[in-house]
Amino acid sequence: MKSKRTILFALVLAIVAGVLAGCVDISDVPQQGSTEPSAEESWVEASSEETVEESSVPATTKAATTKAATTKAAATKAATTKAVATKAAATKAEPTAAGTTAEAKPETAAPEITTAKQPKTGAAFFDDAVFVGDSVTLGLKNTTTSQRNAGKNYLGKAKFLCSGSLSYSNCTMDLNNPKSVHPKVKGKKVYIEDGVKMLGAKKVFIMLGMNDFAAYDNNKVIQKAAALVNRIIKKSPGVQIYIESVTPITADKQHGKFNNKNVDAFNKKLQAMCAQNGWTYVDINSRFKDDKGNLNPAYCGDPQGMGIHMAKKGCDKWVNYLTETFAS
Repeated sequence: MKSKRTILFALVLAIVAGVLAGCVDISDVPQQGSTEPSAEESWVEASSEETVEESSVPATTKAATTKAATTKAAATKAATTKAVATKAAATKAEPTAAGTTAEAKPETAAPEITTAKQPKTGAAFFDDAVFVGDSVTLGLKNTTTSQRNAGKNYLGKAKFLCSGSLSYSNCTMDLNNPKSVHPKVKGKKVYIEDGVKMLGAKKVFIMLGMNDFAAYDNNKVIQKAAALVNRIIKKSPGVQIYIESVTPITADKQHGKFNNKNVDAFNKKLQAMCAQNGWTYVDINSRFKDDKGNLNPAYCGDPQGMGIHMAKKGCDKWVNYLTETFAS
């Protein structure tokens, strides 16, 4: 015990002497009761890189090192921030073919593909049509019936609302009038506008005027024609209107005001009426004329009669023209 105290005393004296001499750093002397640092403490004090004793580094070097470390930390933080921002931008926008960026949109279910309903062509175009007219159209009806009975698809399922002597002027006559020439539906006389509705027409082809143009003031007849069409539209909203021109007369059957010059003048008024109201004007007349402006005898079905009605050849030309113009 005494020897230990003696050794300790001698050690203290040596330390004091060393301090005085400036050759011994008191920090190098372990304090009484101190122990070596644990493995964990040693790992904290020393990095994987070579450790430099703080006391041996000059103040300028220390400041530079501290500044470099701070700069490095700031650069690391900036790089991390930039990476996060880049990732966010990449998530928000996607490159386009043009090299620009478009805002990314959440995925949605593919829209259901629908096929637009195609318009009917050929004879089927006339399935929902009604032909309104006088004895000229009545001749077309008779030819259509005979062709259908022979198994031919003639004007599809088109229906007819016509009668002899029917005109723009007498179509408003009272149905009970003995002089009434109104067409019939299911055996009963009807006004044209009512008949069109009853037959469920979506398209209406009207050929009237043969019994008007030579007998009445044409301007008043045109007014009555427009009134008829408006009544049809009111009863059947959305119906498509086709106004067919009055057909020509054979050369030898013209007389008085009943001539092709007046037919042409009346047709021009019909055409103007259609243009004014947005209805379709159908020039049937010119299809049947010969080089002199009269009805070509080759198409006439009554050359010895009135010289205005169509033979089968004329009806075929009529139907073919309508099909080529509106249903092909």
